Parts: sequence; structure tokens; C-alpha cells
Amino acid sequence: MKTRISKPRQPAIDCPHCGHRMIVRNSEVQTATSRELRLACTNDDCRAVLNGQLVLISTRVPSACPNPAIVFAADRRKAANDDTPTPANDPGPLTPAATDMSG
Repeated sequence: MKTRISKPRQPAIDCPHCGHRMIVRNSEVQTATSRELRLACTNDDCRAVLNGQLVLISTRVPSACPNPAIVFAADRRKAANDDTPTPANDPGPLTPAATDMSG
């Protein structure tokens, strides 16, 4: 039995004009977390060439050797479940008048 070896799947974007697949012709580093891409439509009748951008936006798995200069805005936001709600039966902070038992 022959084992089939497949190529790694490349990210793809469709041409906004004709819907065919676009391929990256070249790219330039913009920052440590972004590149500018030049994409070409694979449809010979369309032949659109567009500029695009590839931007890293957040950490999925932390690096074993992190660069302290790299901090993603999405990583700085608080997680949605970090806020502890006040219980419904909590009277809130006690005021001095409420704690005065002298009468």
C-alpha cells in the first residue's frame, strides 16, 4: 500500500472581483508582527493584483522564549469572565450610620 504525502495547506483568499483563488507573489516585512502581501488572482481572465496584509493579533499558546517587546493588544484585554458579579443579596458597603448601634 502506497502512503500518500500531501503538501502543507497554504492559507488562501479569494479574489474579491471574480472569486478565484489568489496567491501570494511576494511580501515585505512591515513590523515584527505584520507583513504586506502582493496577491495575484489565478484567473487568467481577471488578472487582478492586490495588496494585502498579514497581521499577528494574539497569542494562542505562549512562547517558551517570549520576546518582552511583543505584546498583542488582544492579550492585554481582560478575559470576559474576570469580573466577579456582586451577589444579588449583598447589601453593598456599610455606611457609618448603618453600623452605629448606639441608638
